[in-house]
Amino acid sequence: MLTTRIPVISRSASVNIPATDLTALLNFDPNAQAFFSLNEKRVYSRTGTHELIAGKPSTNPIAWGTNGLLFDSEVQADFHTDIKDSDNTSFTIVGVIKPAILDLGSNFNYFLMGNYDGFTNSGSGLSFVNFKNTLAFNAGGMIDFVQTGQKLDSSYMFVSASVDKTNNLMSVYAKQISTGTEYSLSDVTGKDTNGAGYRDRGLPFGLGNPGYGSEVYSDKSEATEFSLYNSYMNLEALEGLYMDAKVRANAYGVTI
Repeated sequence: MLTTRIPVISRSASVNIPATDLTALLNFDPNAQAFFSLNEKRVYSRTGTHELIAGKPSTNPIAWGTNGLLFDSEVQADFHTDIKDSDNTSFTIVGVIKPAILDLGSNFNYFLMGNYDGFTNSGSGLSFVNFKNTLAFNAGGMIDFVQTGQKLDSSYMFVSASVDKTNNLMSVYAKQISTGTEYSLSDVTGKDTNGAGYRDRGLPFGLGNPGYGSEVYSDKSEATEFSLYNSYMNLEALEGLYMDAKVRANAYGVTI
């Protein structure tokens, strides 16, 4: 006799999952030193006592878009925290950002996130940049303005970078689904041509341009999340932050 076993799912069956195996789904990361839920149109951190402050409040005040904070790349018109790269020996910076699309006839560096200054100490701090609608990244003393050539459009994307100054390590992860852009660095220990290891700028981290150049580009980008951590994260951990952000963003209708 040939017998076939057919699996049966019972609607009345119950499964007991220990409470210790469950993790609450929060709309922020409680492990962050500072976490700004900008989709909720709030400039105060969900962790700690930090606040996003307008660099030029009289001419470029806090303004909100559909899903978050609007900002541009005018020099010193950023929206920054009180947390600097010089505050910690290790740090991680993360954003969920919808970049402005640029006039391709310009070589303008549109600063999205960071605290980079190209003039102090032969370049210091770090930044993610929209360069001719492609992703670029810079970290003074470690990564000398990498033009990835990977395209950007006006869809939301995830960007993150982590630095361990003691061990001269850096990891980076950025992803934009709509363009297929995905850029990563894993425990990079390289040094650029100007120095030996990451160079602190001592400027607060933020969204926009804290102090590079003199150009004004007023087209608006939008950020729905911005967070900082006082620890180093490798590539796998940054990818984990991306997956967490993806779940949160999906809950309020944003795809990353």
